[in-house]
Amino acid sequence: MIPKRDAIEFEQVGRGREPRFAYRGLRYFAHRGLHRFQAEHWDLEDWKREIDWCVKKRFNMFMLRTGIDDLFPAGLSGRSAVPPTDAKDPDGVDRSYDDRTSFWALRYRGELRKQVLQYARDRGLVHPEDTGTITHWYSHTPSSFYRSRPDFPVIRDQKSGYSLSTQAIWDIESPLTWDAYWKLTETHIREFGSPRMFHTIGMAERTFGTDARDSLQRKLYVYRKTQQKLREHYPDAPLLIASWTSSAGIGPIRPSAACWRSSIRARRSSWTTRLTIPARSAIAIGARRNAFPGCLASPRLRPQQRRP
Repeated sequence: MIPKRDAIEFEQVGRGREPRFAYRGLRYFAHRGLHRFQAEHWDLEDWKREIDWCVKKRFNMFMLRTGIDDLFPAGLSGRSAVPPTDAKDPDGVDRSYDDRTSFWALRYRGELRKQVLQYARDRGLVHPEDTGTITHWYSHTPSSFYRSRPDFPVIRDQKSGYSLSTQAIWDIESPLTWDAYWKLTETHIREFGSPRMFHTIGMAERTFGTDARDSLQRKLYVYRKTQQKLREHYPDAPLLIASWTSSAGIGPIRPSAACWRSSIRARRSSWTTRLTIPARSAIAIGARRNAFPGCLASPRLRPQQRRP
């Protein structure tokens, strides 16, 4: 029998809240559509409102993925032409997501990016730096770059995925291309970013080579090479690994335990890939399905799971 009391006193009771995920945030892609879902159209006040909302929702990370064409003139010898400010991008494909004509002039977009990232950092948000094979549908290589380097090596045996030459992944077996990729990462750090955390998309949802196994081995090699290149400069920085590779393009091959600690894990409405790589600080991220612009989360490791 519990005696009746007029009041219940709560003294020396600590209350706290801890998220299930160590990193929580949004990825803003270079989508084209309504203003609300078109981050490339946002000005500084739009971004401030969005970042304030992220902080209110207890996010601590966000990813700005609206193109890298402004990195080429600054990072790779300045030999890439700047797109016109009052006309269509000459590399753009009409009425498609491959029309990468910038809404803002390239110079202003750089100034805007710098202000947005600084505003986010001032509020405690981490912005991962893209590294590795970063050329993709939202981060084309300007055709002027190839014209000034007609022998620059790129992958030639892609079987599926994006077909434009400006979307090509550079030759993953060439030291020249890995140095060039790193220069783009280095340029973004110098001009806009902070090397607290990094992110790689790998080879994404494309397929290569003779069969599914060959394609998978190449993708795993790219992850290892990306780690190796990053560790030469930042030995202890976390690396987020996007799950695009495992969401598509693996084919009938089931990766062995030596390659993948676990395959795609469905957890409610999210999926996460965790990759075993012989290097430190590799963290997988999951992209929430049916969410826009792209909801990211990295599992918080329990004490017995923490890496040395």
